[in-house]
Parts: sequence; structure tokens; C-alpha cells
Amino acid sequence: MQLGDGNIQINLHQAHRRSRRRSTLGWLVAVACATAVLTTLLTAGDGPADHTAAPGDAVKPSGAGVGSASAVERPEVALLESARSECAPSASSVRIDDGGHTMIISRALAKKKPGLGRKPLYCLFEKLEMPASVVFHIENTTPLSGIRSADFHGLSAVWRYSPDDGLNMTVTDAAGGPPAGSA
Repeated sequence: MQLGDGNIQINLHQAHRRSRRRSTLGWLVAVACATAVLTTLLTAGDGPADHTAAPGDAVKPSGAGVGSASAVERPEVALLESARSECAPSASSVRIDDGGHTMIISRALAKKKPGLGRKPLYCLFEKLEMPASVVFHIENTTPLSGIRSADFHGLSAVWRYSPDDGLNMTVTDAAGGPPAGSA
């Protein structure tokens, strides 16, 4: 079925292609803006004493590397509890659960009812010996990214981010929960 002459059909087709391009462009602009906001939140300092980390500088472990004896010998349970007690001892937004096998970080860097701040968050990343690649993925998570995950050094991290709710993350050791036989 034709709608008049061939010129009208071509113009309708071109208009449809332009509207699809605008829709795609809108999504791309939204993703770019969300990425910029997240990067600014995670790396911008509040003052001269604030930690403004580049993606790789906050994750350098103090003394223990991937293959070092201390990284192999220490149990992950002690690692999670130790990281919390050193970086966020009184923060209610960081808790250890499942008999010491899980660390839950809530509302870090949130706009509304913020939980953990930038310094303690990056301290936790460092104490957990989180690789720079994982920190980079966390820093570049947008609301459109959904739930993300990564495994490193016998730990598993799962997180999501939105500006209002902040970063919500669960870090679980290789056992993944309470030891067998515990209730």
C-alpha cells in the first residue's frame, strides 16, 4: 500500500531513522552523565586532607602482595574483621555478618542519608587488597550497570550504585557464609 508518491514514503522512513538516532543518543548522554557523576563522587576531595585517589593508587597493599606469605596464611574471616576495625570501627553502615564470613557496606557516598565516606571506603579497599581493576570497575559503575561482581584473593564482591542510595556492596570470603555445622 502506498501513501501518495514515493517522496512521502522516503520522508517517513527518514523521520523514523532520525527518531531512533535521537533515542539512542539520549541513552548515551544519560550513561555518560551518570559515569561522570559517579567518577566525581568517588574521586573528588572535600578538602586538602581528603583522599583523592586515582583508580590505581588506593589499592596498593601495605606490605602484602598477592603471592606473599601473609596474604596466604591469614584467614579471610580475620581479614574482614580487621579491615572493618581499622577503617570503620564505629560505622553502622559497615557490618560483619555470617560468623565473620561477610562484610556488608551500605549507602557509601550516598546523597541521601550517607553511610560510609570516601576515606574509610578506600581504606577498606586497601585493607582487603582489592586489585586496581576491581576498584576501577566500582568507580565506573552507574545506575544503568545493575548489579556487578568480582572475585579476588579468595574474596567475592557484589555491588550496585545509584547517586541517592550510594554504593551498596557485599564482600564474602571463599567459604561464602558460616562454617559447616553452624546454625
